[in-house]
Amino acid sequence: MKKTYEIEYIVFLTSGKEDHTTKVKNNDSELQAKIRLEVYLKKKYPNFLRLEIKSCTEDVVSFLGDIFGFK
Repeated sequence: MKKTYEIEYIVFLTSGKEDHTTKVKNNDSELQAKIRLEVYLKKKYPNFLRLEIKSCTEDVVSFLGDIFGFK
């Protein structure tokens, strides 16, 4: 079953840094979610330097919603 992960992160850019939280859906593992986020950020920010993950947790609410059919 594909999982959703909630990731808190800091993205470092040539112009500074930004803190964000996002959900990354349809992943087989935590590692895949982190990699997909980094690939996305490299496309979004042409001045991307690096990504620092503060936390990565499975989104239980989304998981229960998938099981019981609510969003």
